Amino acid sequence: MPINKLLLVIFFFSIALLVSLFLVYKAYRRNRIFEQFFSALLLDPYQLETFPIDVNQVRVNISGQKTVVFFGDSRAAHWPFPEIEGNYLFLNRGIEAQSSVLAAGRWAYHVAPLQPDVLVIQVGVNDLRLVAEYPARRETIVENSKANIQQIVSDSVELGTRVILTTVFPLGRPPFDRRGGGAAESVATAVDEVNAYLSSLASEKVIVLNTGSILAGDNGQVRPEYSDDYLHINEAGYKALNQELARILSEPKPLD
Repeated sequence: MPINKLLLVIFFFSIALLVSLFLVYKAYRRNRIFEQFFSALLLDPYQLETFPIDVNQVRVNISGQKTVVFFGDSRAAHWPFPEIEGNYLFLNRGIEAQSSVLAAGRWAYHVAPLQPDVLVIQVGVNDLRLVAEYPARRETIVENSKANIQQIVSDSVELGTRVILTTVFPLGRPPFDRRGGGAAESVATAVDEVNAYLSSLASEKVIVLNTGSILAGDNGQVRPEYSDDYLHINEAGYKALNQELARILSEPKPLD
């Protein structure tokens, strides 16, 4: 074999080896992250220590101040506070990777002590994305998601809190391993079903903010300019949501 061809073969094999090693390292890191996350959940399954009770009970009592709490999963945790005139105290009690059952389980620890005037809820996608992994359990996953979110809403209303229930954000463009086979479609359909139920919870004390009407394009997915990844939106997406949220908060009725 000519020397030039031999060098070329060695070069391509070296590149392939480096790519393989990189992918193996990424898989190892991902497994370690999941292992650490799982181990932490064994010690604190509802992640109550994320907002310890003594810290969570702190509330600034200023005359006329309205306390607004964001609650739910990473989508809630990443939600920046809206820029709005008025006497508001904004607090965030979102936690990364939480399902609706975990959020419902920690509501009494992370929300109730604050006695918020308004609770902004965004949760459910971490349940519903598992429909693709466990298709045989689809109905159970969907129904449990509805029940858990409804429990958070009813407990909040009973507390005397006004609820801004945001529908589960639409999904972004699915990653490569979710394309084909109907996996992404099954999750999107589950999200739509839960959102239809959430819309039915609207009442005098519960305002439903339809996030899909703000974030989604004609194909039902998050508009590219608002998308960060398959499950998350970017700063521009939150800015668009905050325009509607600020409008709702500025209306007298929700905060009477």
